[in-house]
Amino acid sequence: MFTPLSNPHRRSFACEVLPMKINSVQCGTSRHGKLMALRLSNELRFGAVRSAVLAATLCLLALTACSYPDERSLNIPEGLASHTLKEFAKQADVEIIFNPPSVSEVRTNPVVGKMSPRAALELMLSGSALLFERDPETGAYAVTSNQIPETAVKAGD
Repeated sequence: MFTPLSNPHRRSFACEVLPMKINSVQCGTSRHGKLMALRLSNELRFGAVRSAVLAATLCLLALTACSYPDERSLNIPEGLASHTLKEFAKQADVEIIFNPPSVSEVRTNPVVGKMSPRAALELMLSGSALLFERDPETGAYAVTSNQIPETAVKAGD
């Protein structure tokens, strides 16, 4: 049993002289020994709990990062690239840059399913005259045509 001492400015306690065992630490009869053993056992116990909670939180964050590889559910029909690229940007939640006249006559493949934006764009543009590149700073995709425009050929003649 702990009893506050009469001096209000000192924070110490008088205790009964009883030997006690706390977490495998024998405390003896000294009140200081008992208090230190109690404090040490609480620090060890709560320190272990804090460490376990921190480790569990870090594992959960790591699993979350690994299990969400930036895949999106996409359902984009085949069609003219000027329309399908805009629909792709909406559904994939990415920025896409293209010159409408250079893609106006190009048809793209349908994209259906859950996949990364990069994989979806590769599938959508495969077999067409369009190429894409991703800017590492902004994350935006730039779509260009790999064909030389007819006006450039006529001007060179």
